[in-house]
Amino acid sequence: MSILIVYYSRTGNTQLLSDYLANELGADLEALHDGRDWVSSWSTIQAALASVLGGNSRLAPLGKNLSDYQLILIGTPVWVGRPSVPIRTFIKMYRRQLPNVAFFCTQQGEGGKNVMNTMQSLARRVPVARLVLREGDLSGIHENTDAERFVDTIRTFTKDQITQPA
Repeated sequence: MSILIVYYSRTGNTQLLSDYLANELGADLEALHDGRDWVSSWSTIQAALASVLGGNSRLAPLGKNLSDYQLILIGTPVWVGRPSVPIRTFIKMYRRQLPNVAFFCTQQGEGGKNVMNTMQSLARRVPVARLVLREGDLSGIHENTDAERFVDTIRTFTKDQITQPA
């Protein structure tokens, strides 16, 4: 089963988790880019406002064809208790093309559960698995039981999909 990980990372934490998941699952990666500098102090404020107000961004064209994949993992940092603007935009743009999905997010504080619910609502799909990980847990990602459980759930799902008769 082909797996694609689509993610947005502002500070590198969600990218780190995405790289780990890709390595564990043998998945392809697709980093989203919208041409915005969300890192500077002013841009951080703009990002928070856009996230709270449900804003969208202009995404660069995807390098991967979504129809080539049976499972897409979608990852985002938590922005003020909501998905990042690029991820919100991606889900809204491509929700009709999404096959099976799983969601993950990185957070410094709180809001991960709300992000998972928002992503599910936007995608109009029940995810195969969900993972909320604190940024402080990324240094020990290989020993993190939540991350291991997420990977195991994905592996079980892909195995079940392969063994089911057509």
